[in-house]
Amino acid sequence: MDNLTLSFLHTVLKEVQSKHDWKASLDTLFTSLRGSFVFDNVVIYLEDSQSKSLDITYARAMGRGKTAEADAVWGERVATEVLATKKMVLKEPKHLGRDKDRLAQPHLLGMPLNIASRICGALVFIRFGGPEYSDLHIKIASLQAFWSAALIERRDLQEARTELDSVQRQMRLQDDFVSTISHELRTPLGFIKGYSTSL
Repeated sequence: MDNLTLSFLHTVLKEVQSKHDWKASLDTLFTSLRGSFVFDNVVIYLEDSQSKSLDITYARAMGRGKTAEADAVWGERVATEVLATKKMVLKEPKHLGRDKDRLAQPHLLGMPLNIASRICGALVFIRFGGPEYSDLHIKIASLQAFWSAALIERRDLQEARTELDSVQRQMRLQDDFVSTISHELRTPLGFIKGYSTSL
């Protein structure tokens, strides 16, 4: 890897890390690296822990096929296969031809997302009409999958921290309430005890 490439990656990843919103970070990641790795659509599927179904967490259309049917565009079958095999999945069209509609020739690349030490999602890239994915493209896609998983894990940790802060705040309010009530109860009980002793 030459210094120019390393410097470019450093700049991109620094900008990705600086964003406070995880979706803005993903937008920056995919847009910045699209010059080295061209794709038309990108989508992140995450497995719902309750129903075990796949939910689209993030999706972006950047090139051809912005108005195409969702099923053809977003590669849910590839994501399902990635989750089943826990490996990268590459699907190329069976018949390539210049006279055919480019949207009928999707090249799909699915990368597993390792979040919290388990494969629970897939990052799917779609190209319409080619070119085929090269080894370099797969390496760039793998890098984007790693960063996507890290950003989603960071989002989950931030949400958990917010929830924990809320629970701690409620516990403090409850403690304050109990403390106030017990003080308010002790005062009249002291008077009653004093009068009882006098009697």
